[in-house]
Amino acid sequence: MPKYRHSFRLLLLAGAVALGGCQQANNMPLAAQGAAVGAGAGALLGAVLSGNNRGQGALIGAALGAGLGAVTGSVLQGQQQSYAATEQDLTGRERNAQEIAQQMQAEAGSARSAASRMSGELAVLRREISSGRGLNAQQAQTLDQAKRDRDRAQAALNEGEAHVAAMRRQIAASGGKGGGDGALAEEAARIERSNASLAESLRRMNADLGRIEI
Repeated sequence: MPKYRHSFRLLLLAGAVALGGCQQANNMPLAAQGAAVGAGAGALLGAVLSGNNRGQGALIGAALGAGLGAVTGSVLQGQQQSYAATEQDLTGRERNAQEIAQQMQAEAGSARSAASRMSGELAVLRREISSGRGLNAQQAQTLDQAKRDRDRAQAALNEGEAHVAAMRRQIAASGGKGGGDGALAEEAARIERSNASLAESLRRMNADLGRIEI
């Protein structure tokens, strides 16, 4: 009977070590967590399997369990850090895509306004030219500004198309498994809508400029 009571006390002690390791886990690095829990579990298993010499078995089991637990915890720590870095990268890409989409929407709005303004201004210039009168300095500046607006719209469209292509490549590279693919695809679609608006404004600008012969 004393021998069984001694074994029972060892089992309780090992279990307490394991539970203590679990309770302290949230305040430890994962390697230390693994070592603590592994030591407790190893001591418990060693005590059970060691036959008559349960004390020595518990010590050996605790040592082996601590080592294995530390290695496992270290691996998990590395995976956790890698996951955190990946999440941070995805968050950064999503934020960047949102900023680009907003910028392209602003460019599309600016191009629409410029195209509408140009239609009226260039109509006046066409009448002046058709009447045989040359353009004065202010009218020449208006024409130059129209060309700059056209060039800006073209540059914005080129940039928008490049952004969409880059986002599509990112999505394709992840094989559809990236956590932020849905958000990137949504922002790419927003940019494509802005690109379509830019392309229409650019068409109007080129058409109005094409009607002027100097």
